[in-house]
Amino acid sequence: MQSPTKKYITMDTCVLCDASRGSDKSAKLALTLLRTIYLHCHGIVFDKPNNRIMKEYKANTEGYPREWMFEMCRRKGKSTKVDTSSHHVSRRSIRDRDDRKFVEACSLTSDKILITSDRRYDDPPSRDLLKRLGISLLGVAEALDEL
Repeated sequence: MQSPTKKYITMDTCVLCDASRGSDKSAKLALTLLRTIYLHCHGIVFDKPNNRIMKEYKANTEGYPREWMFEMCRRKGKSTKVDTSSHHVSRRSIRDRDDRKFVEACSLTSDKILITSDRRYDDPPSRDLLKRLGISLLGVAEALDEL
């Protein structure tokens, strides 16, 4: 079901990495998601002042997903930055420190949508924190149904 309203989405790097892989089912789903986000005028969320999300995207993507990310940044309204300098997620809640930046940024948006293909968010402390913050954690297929 396509949403008529623009949403700002926080996306874990694993989705872009999946899209970089090429031809398997998860890669095709991830590529379809990137196209859907772009074509339906949705935007992606980055953090400031440290640009941790952008740095991780740059370090881990190539090909179409990397170009997609840069295009989203170039186009007006396709990306936004939220100031995470005074907002920190507890180590006990999100154990993988690489994932905290996504939760921190997502919690500061009005849409509170975090898309991932990673199971690291599926432990009880992570689920509890996401629920408390009002964050909707979506897999790639779920995101395609909602956007």
